[in-house]
Amino acid sequence: MLLLAPLVQNRKGTFSDLFDKLRKENHVRVRVNGEIQRLDEEIKLARNKKHSIELVVDRLVIKAEATQQSRISQSVEYALEAGQGNMLVYNLDEKDADKASQDFSQNLYCRSCDISLPELGPASFS
Repeated sequence: MLLLAPLVQNRKGTFSDLFDKLRKENHVRVRVNGEIQRLDEEIKLARNKKHSIELVVDRLVIKAEATQQSRISQSVEYALEAGQGNMLVYNLDEKDADKASQDFSQNLYCRSCDISLPELGPASFS
């Protein structure tokens, strides 16, 4: 599975400055428009087309070992920080693309619908 931090969603541009920043921060991979690409290779995007860019925070093979729990915890925290409270978990073994990706948000935000939900309070349940 991949832990991804969404950085750009359906926006036009080349984003060369973003890729340069990620390289300086020693990141290795990004997912651009659904394809994994290495940052040490040149990434050219069409300026007038919309793009989605996610930072690959970690690639994991799920095991029941206790040592992996710490790594997953650190990766999730970093993904949420880099994605400004949003992250994606992408299951590489899932053949159905719609089921392969799961969104998680600390901001009550639905990425697939592109809407922010209101804060929950007592009035929300009456």
